[in-house]
Formats: sequence, structure tokens, C-alpha cells
Amino acid sequence: MSKKEDVRKAFEEIQSGEWPPVRGIFHAAGVTDDKALAEQDKASIEKVYAPKVVGAWNLHEVCEELDLNKDLEIFLMFSSVAALLGNFGQANYAAANSCL
Repeated sequence: MSKKEDVRKAFEEIQSGEWPPVRGIFHAAGVTDDKALAEQDKASIEKVYAPKVVGAWNLHEVCEELDLNKDLEIFLMFSSVAALLGNFGQANYAAANSCL
């Protein structure tokens, strides 16, 4: 999900085959890398942030670029209550989910 070209290739393959149009997208990608806030670093934040946030943005952009929005009936993105309440060791996870 975090590599736009991979998302594009997947949708192009669906469009070029014998598949019906994409009518719905459910984005539930997520990764955890729990550790205390003092132990978080750029790598642990990016590891969790990329599939959730960058993945959602890539889905949005590819749908726009390939004109898939005309057939979409639903584009649902799953977040987490951790975005509001937080969990120990999940500052990166809470931040990523709050972006949605």
C-alpha cells in the first residue's frame, strides 16, 4: 500500500482483466511497532505510518488518476480508537490512525 506504483499496477491489472468495475474499497492496512515514546525513532514511526496513511493517500490518488471514482460506491478507511485514547507504546500507531 505504501508504494504508489504497486497500488497502480494492482488496479490496472483488475481493469484490464475480466473483472467487473471496482465498486468499493476497504482500507484496513495497519502495522504495529510498539515501544515507549522515548524509544520511538524515525524508522519505527515510518514503519507504522506508511501502510496506514501513505497507503490511504495512494489509494485516493490512484482512484483519481485511473478514473475509478465514477464506479465507486464506497471508500471506507478503518482507523482505531487508539487515535483518540492512545495505548502505552503506541504513539506511532495512534498518530497514524488519527490521520484518517
